Amino acid sequence: MYVAPEYNSLDGGVKADSGQLLLNLHSDKGGIFGDKFEMCYLDNYVCKDCGYIENYVNDLRKIQVLEETKNWKKVN
Repeated sequence: MYVAPEYNSLDGGVKADSGQLLLNLHSDKGGIFGDKFEMCYLDNYVCKDCGYIENYVNDLRKIQVLEETKNWKKVN
């Protein structure tokens, strides 16, 4: 399990693009704008009765680099 503790920066873990939520994986170790960003689309589900929401990465191959990212930290 991983968490992205940044909320108000370029490294924020979740982004929105035209209404679509994206998972931001930033593995560049240098420079403020670095060039090693990967964006993963999320499939989003919501219950209309209680408002419960679930999000899933739709391409699991893209999140195999979580250990190498600088904006996601492993939760113990």
